[in-house]
Amino acid sequence: LPFHTVKYTTILFVISCFFLLSKSHAQKLEKKKIRAESFFYTEKFEKARLAYEELLNLEPDYKTAIYRVEICSLLTISPNKSTKMLEGYAKTQGRKDKFYHYWMAMIYFNQGRYKESIDACQRFYVVNQFKTKEIRDEVKELQRIAELRYYYFKQTPHYKVEHVSGKLNSGHNEYSPVYCEKRQSLLFLSSHKRINFNSKNENFHVFEAQKINGEWHAPKMIHHLHTFSEQNISISLIDDKDKLYVYKDSEDGHLQYSDYKAHRWSVPEGHHMNSEVTELTAHFFINEEENKLLFSQKSTTKDGIEHLDIVQSEKDTVNGTWQQPKILSDSINSDMDEDFPFLSRDGKTLYFSSKGHNSIGGYDIFKSEYDKVTEKWSKPEALKNPINSIEDDIQYNVTEDLTTAYYVSNKKQSKGGYDIYFSKELNKTLVSGSLTDADGRTIVGAKLVFNSQKNPDVFLDVFTDEKGEFKIKADTGDAFSLEIWVEGECIHKDNLIVSSEATKAGSLVYDFSLAWAKKD
Repeated sequence: LPFHTVKYTTILFVISCFFLLSKSHAQKLEKKKIRAESFFYTEKFEKARLAYEELLNLEPDYKTAIYRVEICSLLTISPNKSTKMLEGYAKTQGRKDKFYHYWMAMIYFNQGRYKESIDACQRFYVVNQFKTKEIRDEVKELQRIAELRYYYFKQTPHYKVEHVSGKLNSGHNEYSPVYCEKRQSLLFLSSHKRINFNSKNENFHVFEAQKINGEWHAPKMIHHLHTFSEQNISISLIDDKDKLYVYKDSEDGHLQYSDYKAHRWSVPEGHHMNSEVTELTAHFFINEEENKLLFSQKSTTKDGIEHLDIVQSEKDTVNGTWQQPKILSDSINSDMDEDFPFLSRDGKTLYFSSKGHNSIGGYDIFKSEYDKVTEKWSKPEALKNPINSIEDDIQYNVTEDLTTAYYVSNKKQSKGGYDIYFSKELNKTLVSGSLTDADGRTIVGAKLVFNSQKNPDVFLDVFTDEKGEFKIKADTGDAFSLEIWVEGECIHKDNLIVSSEATKAGSLVYDFSLAWAKKD
């Protein structure tokens, strides 16, 4: 062939190859774009991030990829990074992307910026774009939870919460703190000393720590009080009787108790209720009188969904046998899990953890009040800020002074998984005392009615126990008119002032020696 023919043939061949390569490259690029987009819109954000970063290596100026890598990063590997770059896209890529406010709502939510998340949800609603029912429901639920959290954390703090200091929180899991008033000690379960290192499961043991001069000393493990799994992480203390209840972790698991004698806890022994109360589970509570047993039990909703309900078994006062457990109350139990019950000493306030009742995340701690007149429990109320977190908050155990408690949470501040926290109710004072009659004898079963002068509609009542003693918590700075009733007769009237100055020690004591004498 002539030279010029060969020359032009070669040029045409090179152009054809270049065209085919370009076409092949474009096709590959398009496939990668489709793949990345598929990951992105199915909300597989980590895979989408990697796919878009791969695209940027091939096409560094690809604006859509730059924009979506930022979204994916904030929703995966860098949830707490600044959102300024993404907010800057509001009038560019964000205007083209009809889901821009949807992404922003999720990002703000994950950063705990709940007000901004709510606003983004509302802006997403008004965007003129088709939205599937699934997306609408998802945004509605996101906004609902964001609103719950926003208004909860906006509350003025009602408690002072402290991460328990010293060596009590080990960096492993701690559960079920119960405070012993007599010995100024805290009993709890911890996994920070493993006995069986061959076991894949986490083992828990009972520990006791002493508080001396306001400081917690290193806890000591009580070896002979069994080994527990994470499914059986409850202990219950009868402080007046130096008795500790534990749940034996075995196939035929049942309740056992240990007595504190001669400066040590005895080897646990079985309780007769085990043969009487069926389906007893580990997350239990026994009251001081040992005549009420509360625990969580599996139930099934009408839709066939399993969850936990709180049930109660009572001891028959006549023959001493235990009744079969019954659902405590429909107002307390929801279609979600209710667990970890704790009953106040007077039996009027139930504390428990729930994933329902508009929890702000995981288990929240709630309380319910018992009305002796109607024999019903009130609608549960979440303990106020800052007790609950977006994580799990469980095992709220109130101490003898009624205004403080120990509980467990896996909130961000925790050293390990679940740690022990101490709470003090603000602007509340313990008012306690005793009643004696004209002969110096204790008055048992007297009813004391406190009527607030600040809030005349508020009445607080308490009964004296078998020692003639009473305890009640009242608002600091309030004044009360007091009536003391015995056998249907008002035998004494008085006025009390719960001043902040007088309550610096944390409590007020009123011992009444009354001229009244019991009628024969």
